[in-house]
Amino acid sequence: MRKHILITAITILIISCSSTANTAKSKTQVSKEESKHLVAQSTDRNISDSTFMIEILHGGESSYSMTLGLPRLTMSGNYFLKVDKDKLDVYLPYSGKRTGAILNGGGIEVDTSDFEISTKQSRRGDGWDIEIKTDDSEGGSPERFVFSIKVSKSGHVSMGLRSNSRESVSYTGKLSELPSDK
Repeated sequence: MRKHILITAITILIISCSSTANTAKSKTQVSKEESKHLVAQSTDRNISDSTFMIEILHGGESSYSMTLGLPRLTMSGNYFLKVDKDKLDVYLPYSGKRTGAILNGGGIEVDTSDFEISTKQSRRGDGWDIEIKTDDSEGGSPERFVFSIKVSKSGHVSMGLRSNSRESVSYTGKLSELPSDK
C-alpha cells in the first residue's frame, strides 16, 4: 500500500511540474508574439510618420564587386540613412565604380531637404517598399540618388542605391526610431 501511495504522489508531482513548465512556455511564446507585434507597430508608425533611421550593417558593394567574389563589407554602425519628415541625412560607404569625377570623399554623404519619399505596403503585405529620390542641385556637378528600400515588419532593411554618376550598390540594415539628438 505504501508503494502504491508513493507512486501516486510521484506521478502527481511530475504532472504538476509538467503543467507548470507548459504554462511558463506558453507565457514565453505569448510575450515573443507580443514583442513581434509591438516591433511591427513601431516600424509601421515610424514609416508612416516619415521619421526613421536605418543603421547600415552590410553593404556598399556593387554588383561588379559581388561577381568578382569579393567579401561583403561589414559595417561598424557608423553608417546610416535618417529621414525626419522634411530632412534627409545620409552617410554611407561606397565601393563601386564612378562614371563621373566627384571631388568629395569616397563615400556617399547627403544632407538635404530637397527630396521626395514614397511609401507603400509591400505586395505580400509583409513589410513596406520605400523610394527616396534626391536632387542635389548645389555645386558644380549635381548628383541625384534614388534609394529603393524594402523593410520587413521586424525592421530588417534591404536597400539599393542608384546614382546618375555612380554604379548601383546595395546595403542591408535595421530600421529604428530616430535618436533623440537627431
